[in-house]
Amino acid sequence: MAENKEKNMTSKYRMVKHFDRKKVERAIKKVQKQLNETRTFREKTELEKKLYELQIDFNYILYYPKNLKYLALHPTSGGDDEKMISKRNEIRQIIKGAMQSNDLESLNKRFKEEIKLQIVEKMMNNESLKKKENKCQERDKGKIIKLRIFFFM
Repeated sequence: MAENKEKNMTSKYRMVKHFDRKKVERAIKKVQKQLNETRTFREKTELEKKLYELQIDFNYILYYPKNLKYLALHPTSGGDDEKMISKRNEIRQIIKGAMQSNDLESLNKRFKEEIKLQIVEKMMNNESLKKKENKCQERDKGKIIKLRIFFFM
């Protein structure tokens, strides 16, 4: 079930991720070229910060949770929504933390475990709803039987 959702989301957002990746790769090449050409310390530190942010963006694209709707780094429209920006920044912070601890590979495992937990919670909620429906149906059946007995007497 989780694999199916991952497969659907991967195929759905494949091109968006491709375009984002290409934009980030071009920007990384541009910054690396500028870094090689600069001589001043101040410019180098600024370019290194920019390069680090671009590397975070690149890893954002690669390690984005496969079960979630992909939030593009460079959206064509509707990307200025505060909710989307906060969610994008939240995921970027998770990836940035994994980069700092040199633990990017474990992100996929962590996200997959979160997916499984969400699915289990949904299934448990569905089961509890079914139990409540069954109780209501049994209660309603008892009322209907009592009404029939009342009318026929």
